Amino acid sequence: MTSVSDERGARSSRRRATNRAGIARFVVLLFVALAGTALPAADRDARVITPANSPIELDPLRAFLFDTPLLTVWARNRGSSPVSYALRIWIFQANGALKGTLDYCTGDELGGSMRGRVNIPIDIKGVTLRDRAVVAVVRAGSGRSTWALSESDADQLDSARRAANGSGSNLSFDKQDSRAVVPWTCPCECPAVQAACGLTCPNGAAAFTCAPFGGTCTASCSCK
Repeated sequence: MTSVSDERGARSSRRRATNRAGIARFVVLLFVALAGTALPAADRDARVITPANSPIELDPLRAFLFDTPLLTVWARNRGSSPVSYALRIWIFQANGALKGTLDYCTGDELGGSMRGRVNIPIDIKGVTLRDRAVVAVVRAGSGRSTWALSESDADQLDSARRAANGSGSNLSFDKQDSRAVVPWTCPCECPAVQAACGLTCPNGAAAFTCAPFGGTCTASCSCK
């Protein structure tokens, strides 16, 4: 009787050990599956252009293009007063051809001496991580002061292409001061932006979007 009881006890112990091992394997597999869903999207560095005299500085070490596609960049207010600003993104193919552009303007202010992250969905057709992204500050406003690029759109494109290739850029801001406070606006003049889109793309535009919403504006141009 003792030997039979011992054998039954041994079989029961083996079943419990087997069950515990099965549960452990399930937990491990579940953990791996959940960890896989939490992995961040692939990304590559984006280039930034901070024009001379700009009140906003873009961080060259914290600008990335994700394969969603989305561009994220950190901005810093160099002064003590709140600043509103607008950005422009150029997407270049690996051979240097322009794939598209995107203008992003928001009514939110960046407080004095503050930093902030900007996440911009890229509504340009066919963007991949083989492409190169360049982002620049193109306009800013604070109180009675406004800043705008002194270069033409063609010169801005040339500067962005040099930045995409790893060379320096030479964009600069012209500052204008007024007697009264200048309200910050994000003009979403879609017909004008669409016309400029056709001129920017060497072979014409393949698609165009313009999305005004709550004082903000996002306008993108996809090249053929």
